[in-house]
Order: sequence, then C-alpha cells, then structure tokens
Amino acid sequence: MASEEQLCEALMLAFQHLQSQYNTISSLMAEIAAVRDSLREIGPKYDEVLTRHRARHVKAAKSAVAEDFAKFERIIQQLRDDKLNP
Repeated sequence: MASEEQLCEALMLAFQHLQSQYNTISSLMAEIAAVRDSLREIGPKYDEVLTRHRARHVKAAKSAVAEDFAKFERIIQQLRDDKLNP
C-alpha cells in the first residue's frame, strides 16, 4: 500500500499535469474558435480576420483560465502544506 506521503506526492503531480494540460486545451479551443469564425468570413484578408478573432477568443477565455488556475494552485498548495505538516 502507498504511504500517505506517496499519495500526496502523486496528487500534487497529477494536479500539476492537469494544470499544464488545461492550459494547452484552453489555447487550442481559442485557436479552433478563431479559425471557425475566420473561415466564415474567408476572403483576401484571411490573416487579418484570423488574428482579430484569435485575439478576441483569447481575451474571452483569460478570466476563466485565470480563475481555474487559481483553484489548481490552491489545491496544490494545500497538498504541499499537508505534506510538510502531517
């Protein structure tokens, strides 16, 4: 059986990986949304349209991502605190 310390370490690593994956997924979703919107308006100014939509989608996602990252950080810090102060 795993010790409590090993379990805590595993949970910290899991949440750190989840945090990294969430960042990647959020970036990809913003890009997909920008491409989708751009394709609807495709024309000679495609790059300009894509850049505009990308910026809008990134801006819209930032507050939600920041809030979720803060939650991850609190969980990770709690696990660290619990590990250091059993």
